[in-house]
Amino acid sequence: MATNETPQWANQVAQACLTQFQSLPKKGKPTMREGRPSAWTVLAGVVLENPEGQFCCVALGTGLKCLPESRLTTDGNVLHDAHAEVVARRSFLRYLYHQVQAALDTYIYDQSIFVAQESSVEAPSRRVLKLRNPAYKFHFYTSKIPCGDASMDKITQYDLLDAAKLQPNEQGPSDATTKQDSAHQAALQDIEPVTKKRRITNQVNHCLPFCRGRDNPHCLTALRTKPARKDAERTTSMSCSDKLMLWNAVGIQSALLSFFIEPIFLESVVIGEPFNHDAVAMALGGRLAPLLDDTAPIRLHKPKLVRATVKFPFQEPVGEDSASVLLSDSAIGWYYGSRESEVIVNGRRQGAVPDKQGKFSLKCRSRLCKRALWEEGFLVIFRPWLQRAKTEGWPRPELFESESRRLTYRETKQLATEYFEAKTWLYTNACRHWVRAPVSTESFIINDDQLWLDYICNV
Repeated sequence: MATNETPQWANQVAQACLTQFQSLPKKGKPTMREGRPSAWTVLAGVVLENPEGQFCCVALGTGLKCLPESRLTTDGNVLHDAHAEVVARRSFLRYLYHQVQAALDTYIYDQSIFVAQESSVEAPSRRVLKLRNPAYKFHFYTSKIPCGDASMDKITQYDLLDAAKLQPNEQGPSDATTKQDSAHQAALQDIEPVTKKRRITNQVNHCLPFCRGRDNPHCLTALRTKPARKDAERTTSMSCSDKLMLWNAVGIQSALLSFFIEPIFLESVVIGEPFNHDAVAMALGGRLAPLLDDTAPIRLHKPKLVRATVKFPFQEPVGEDSASVLLSDSAIGWYYGSRESEVIVNGRRQGAVPDKQGKFSLKCRSRLCKRALWEEGFLVIFRPWLQRAKTEGWPRPELFESESRRLTYRETKQLATEYFEAKTWLYTNACRHWVRAPVSTESFIINDDQLWLDYICNV
């Protein structure tokens, strides 16, 4: 579909997100002064379309920031990437956990979008949750073209000239990460230099090339890290283009939720500004397609790409106004079923202050950080799931090898074997240059003795 064609449903998707954003409290939002925004940000959201063609925003996110390598934590209590698309997706995960929890509750199970899927002759051991109605569709909205490969053709001539001054062969994480996790650094040593002349996927090594931020802007199809600014400290956060491509390959539902539900793929990606359809299609999956052979445990999903003409009031300014409007420092996360939205600054809830020892309490953590999603999402579902596993033969996550040997967060994610195998294939083949956070950032364990007792009582 050409970018100048806007179907009615695309504007309905965008309007659902804008209406929900407008209903949120003012906290964390930019303000309007004399008809002009005090700051700009990006809005992203996930919209559920029901069989009757009604659209409901179920998750929302704003934000432009991510933390540098030097500020990564090992306790899982900090949100490292707060770009709008990532915040919206993590908010969507909270929504899905809420829906799975409802599906397991005998009193409100009929209010969930999920329903138990009976095992069959073809899959006798597979009994997970599926969408109550296969006609449900999920649309992804973003007010701006995702950062990374999808937006490279939008770089101004000034950016190109400025980028030409940089070394195009910079690769791998900083020395700080080398000290923190040498294995992570070693995994990046084979990243070959990329040049301005390479404009297509590296077919020789059968993998996507790699660039930092907007380095080497003529190198299209490349995996790129955030941020785009040349003077910013390096991060281990991949661009939103790369993450959307990954979600189109393995599903948007995450590893932990993959144990309970079937993969969820996006029906469409709706963008709130003009964009090059071919460039975005290539970035969100087209560049990966030629690298998938018959052995790949992946079937690439291709969502519809359309433009919405509904305008987000805090869109990035252009022209004379661009110099006077700042970037918003905060991010906002919201999901359907939550009591309130959450404002995030520097990876924690707005207003977070450390104690005299320099430590932050659990009240300071975002509900979108890794540990919160694990403890308040996965482990909350885990208890009623254990009972179903015992009484009805449902598959059971083996979270404990013994009372003294509890699985880490990273190991828990690997229990979702199909999802884990698909991502492993990508990371060792087509996306071998994907920059991942050090293993130490996912090595925290379950600190819940009662959960251990519930576990052994339901063996």
